[in-house]
Amino acid sequence: RQVTQAQMEQLMTMINEIDSLTIGLSIDRAAKNVHLDFAVTAVEGSNLARQSANLADMETAFSGFLPEDAAISMNITQKVAEEDLASTELLLQSLVTNAATELDNDPGLDSAQRAALKKVLEDSIMVLTDTLKAGKIDGAASVSFEGSKLVAVGGIKVVDGKKLDAALQEVLRLAAEEPGAPSIKLNVDTHKGVSFHSLSVAVPPGVSEIEQVFGESLEVVLGASDTGLYFGVGQNSLATVKTAIDASSEGKIVPTMQLSMSVTKLVAFAAGIAPDLPPEGSQLIQKIAGLTGDDKISITAEPIPNGSRVRIQLDEVAIQAIGLAGQGALSLQQADPFGF
Repeated sequence: RQVTQAQMEQLMTMINEIDSLTIGLSIDRAAKNVHLDFAVTAVEGSNLARQSANLADMETAFSGFLPEDAAISMNITQKVAEEDLASTELLLQSLVTNAATELDNDPGLDSAQRAALKKVLEDSIMVLTDTLKAGKIDGAASVSFEGSKLVAVGGIKVVDGKKLDAALQEVLRLAAEEPGAPSIKLNVDTHKGVSFHSLSVAVPPGVSEIEQVFGESLEVVLGASDTGLYFGVGQNSLATVKTAIDASSEGKIVPTMQLSMSVTKLVAFAAGIAPDLPPEGSQLIQKIAGLTGDDKISITAEPIPNGSRVRIQLDEVAIQAIGLAGQGALSLQQADPFGF
């Protein structure tokens, strides 16, 4: 009830402090894109106006996790408003209390496991709380394809990451003791102050699509340093994370929040792992994958005077791809209106 009440109070305050809400659609012929904007401005001098000032573009410490050739990339880099800390701490404490109750009621745990998991939970929440109190959220992640293989990597800023690493190792040790647990290795490597641990999960036989993407086993790496938490999924993900860490040595100014997806890369990847397609479907995918030019669909949050704006943008090739997909679907429907 306390959490809900605090959230409702925040919502009502925000509504009362909104000065204007603007929705706009633009077709930019010079830039060859289309974008839809949602802009909110706050009453000057209000708490919402002060919070909006926190959305200014900032430097990220994880620029190497945002490679230009990624199929999908995203980042969030912004200041934490002091007004949000109290409700967030209340929410996190409620999470700890509820999780501890669930652990107490779990008949599958012995006393040692229960105590260890509670400590892991408390330490993790303490690190998260201290990170938010430090005043900045900073993280980035991306997904890249090489043929039909997928690799995902990411990193996020934390305070006292070594405490989080100890908690992580304890969870992995407990998991390794369970029957049928995946192969777990602690401290498999270190790089620039980051300690890495790995998990290897065998892909069930007969699931060819997953095997095409990840190989015979799903490889996962987790790493922690004093200031960061890192992850990688896919073949050679450890090497990819280390390369991204090296490429992050120089800071980069980024929007406060951005999600970007390459349409042609996603279509080409889907075509590589899709089951046998009819000739019309294969031709359509080849047409889309063969398009050249800016092909991103992106969502970006950025500051404006006394407010913020979220922009959804479709580049030229993304628009063409959507048009081709629509034409292809219509052609298939006309050829076989009953879907047989």
